[in-house]
Amino acid sequence: TAKRTQSSVELGWSAAQQKEGDIFIVQKSADSREWKNIQTINARQNNTQKYTALDTYAGFNLYRVMQVAVDSKTTYSNIVRVGNSASVLSVHPNPFTDFVTLEWYAAAPENLTINILDAKGQRQKKLEHVVKTGVNNIKIDALGSLSPGYYLIQLTDSYHQEKASYKIIKR
Repeated sequence: TAKRTQSSVELGWSAAQQKEGDIFIVQKSADSREWKNIQTINARQNNTQKYTALDTYAGFNLYRVMQVAVDSKTTYSNIVRVGNSASVLSVHPNPFTDFVTLEWYAAAPENLTINILDAKGQRQKKLEHVVKTGVNNIKIDALGSLSPGYYLIQLTDSYHQEKASYKIIKR
């Protein structure tokens, strides 16, 4: 679990499969690709234990816990999100030539409509996509026929509410 306070993030988790000598490494990421170790905690006895870690709050972050066993086996917890928005979108490459990949962190499973609009607001492409909780990578290809210029990727949910938008440039 993750809970934001006014100046910090309180992370909590339980572990039932730890052994003395195991360690938990709390990791933080802004983009789910690069993870930074922020705290190392030694595991306690063989029974279920609750653990807590603190991090200073600075905008949107993703957190996970990596458990490293005595035998060097590594397992990861689910990723939890802490930030102001319910979901986060990033797009790469930008500028693009013939495709883009959307990286969408969804707080819950949902149906998305993805529209690519030109600078005049005219829809150039429309896709429907079902996303799962967590990080989703959605490749949109066949964009080579678009004219060079500025475009807007707009994500809306099944209630036609805008979830996110992102400006992109076609070379």
